[in-house]
Amino acid sequence: MGKSIDDYLQIEISVDEYNALLTWIIPPDDDWSFTIQELQDWLANKKIVYGISTEALANIVIDPSYYGSKRIKIAQGKKPEQGKNGEIHYLYAHQESIHAPMQLDDGSVDYREVRTLANVKKGQAIARKLPPKMGEPGQTITGKTIQPTKGMEAHFKLGKNVVTNEDNTTLYAAIDGLVTIGEDGVVHILPLLEINGDVDYTIGNIEFVGHVMITGSVLPGFKVKAEGNVHIRGNVEGAIVEAGGSIEINAGILGKKKTTIQSGKDIKTVFIQDANVHAKNNIIVTQSIMHSHVKAENQIICTGVRGFIIGGLIQAGEKVRANQIGNIMSTPTAIEVGVITDVRNDIYIYKEKYEHAVSNLNKLNQALAMLNQQISNGQSVSEKLKMKVKLTNTYAQTKQEVEDCKQKLDVLEGALKGSNKAVIEVVSKIYGNTKLSMGRQKKDIKLEMERVTFFLDEGIIKMRTKA
Repeated sequence: MGKSIDDYLQIEISVDEYNALLTWIIPPDDDWSFTIQELQDWLANKKIVYGISTEALANIVIDPSYYGSKRIKIAQGKKPEQGKNGEIHYLYAHQESIHAPMQLDDGSVDYREVRTLANVKKGQAIARKLPPKMGEPGQTITGKTIQPTKGMEAHFKLGKNVVTNEDNTTLYAAIDGLVTIGEDGVVHILPLLEINGDVDYTIGNIEFVGHVMITGSVLPGFKVKAEGNVHIRGNVEGAIVEAGGSIEINAGILGKKKTTIQSGKDIKTVFIQDANVHAKNNIIVTQSIMHSHVKAENQIICTGVRGFIIGGLIQAGEKVRANQIGNIMSTPTAIEVGVITDVRNDIYIYKEKYEHAVSNLNKLNQALAMLNQQISNGQSVSEKLKMKVKLTNTYAQTKQEVEDCKQKLDVLEGALKGSNKAVIEVVSKIYGNTKLSMGRQKKDIKLEMERVTFFLDEGIIKMRTKA
C-alpha cells in the first residue's frame, strides 16, 4: 500500500494563525507522486484555506527532492489594516505668508510687505471635520476574519470667536478677523486693532486679544500687550511691548534701561540700544545691538549694512550671527549660545502636570469601575447613574489633559535635543574682551580675529576661519 502525504509532510501553524510552514518527516522517495490538488485537499483537511502559495505547491510537486531538507512557507494570512484617524481640514489659507524684508540703500528695512495674514468674514467656514475611517479586515490562514480597528475621531479645539454647527462637523468664524492656530491647536479669530499715531496719553496702555498695528511710536512709560502680532512703524522708547505672536518695529528700540520687548515668535527691527529683548523664536536686527540683554530661543541675526553687537549680554538657543562683535575700545561683550533654560523649566512643569493628570485618570478609572459594579448590583441605581455621568465627563477631560501634556513634552524634548547646534558666526571681526559661552564651555577672546565661526565639537569650543 502506498504512502500518504501525512507520511511525508507535517504542518506547523503559528500561534496567531497568520503563517504555516511545511516540514518533511522523511525525504521524498520514488513513491512520491502527489498532485497539487491532493496537496491542497490535504491542507484543507488541516484547516488551512487562505493565503496558500500555489507556487510553492507546484515546486514541491515538480522537484520534491530539492525541497526535501527545507522548511517551506506554504500559507500566509493577511493582517488587518488599521483605520485612518479623522482629520481637521482647513478651508482657508491658514499658513501665514511671510516674505523676506527688502533692505534699502541706507540700511533700513521696508516691512510693509513682510507678512500677509489670513482674513475671514463672520459666518465663513474655517474648518471641516473629516470622519475617521475603518481599516481593511484581515484573514487568518484558517479562514477567520479579523476585524480592523477604527481610526480616532478628530476634535475641534475652540478658542475665541469661533463656533460649530449643530452636528459639530464644521467650524465657523463668529466675527470678522484673523485666524490664528496656537501650538496647542486651539483656533481663534483675532481682530486687528490699528492705532493711527503714537501710543501716548491720548491712547493709554493697550491690552488686546488680537493683532495691533501702530503707525507711530510707543512713547516712554506706556505698555502694549497683544495676543497676536504687533507691528510698530516708529520707535519703542522706554516702553514695554509684549506679543503672543511676532513683533516688527520698523525704526528701532531705545531702552533708557526701561524698555522690555517680549515676543512669542520673532522680533524684527533696525537697532536695539539699552533694552531687554526676548523672543521665543528668532531676533533679526539690520544695524546694531548695543549695551542690551537680547535673548532668543533659536537665533539672533545682526548682519545688515553695519550689523554690529557691542556690549551687553546676547543669548541664543542655537546661533548668533553678526558682522562685528565687540569694538576696538574692547567694550565688554558677552555671547551665550545653547541657553534654553526656559525649555528646561517648561519640561519640568509639564512633567509634573502629566504625572498629576495620569494619577487622577487612574483614580477616576477605579471610581468608575466601582460605580459600574454598584449599578449592576442594583444599589441606588438612579443616584449612581448621575454620578457616573459626572465622572465620565471628568474622565474625558482628564484624558485630554494627559494627551495634551504628552504632546507638549514631545515638542519640548525635541527642542532640548537641538541645543547641541550652538554656533557663533562672525562675518567680519570679533574684538578682545568678548566672552563666549557655548553650553557649559567658556572662551575669552583677547585678540582681534576676522571671519571666524565658533562651534561645539564633543563638548569643546572650536573655531574655523574663512579665507
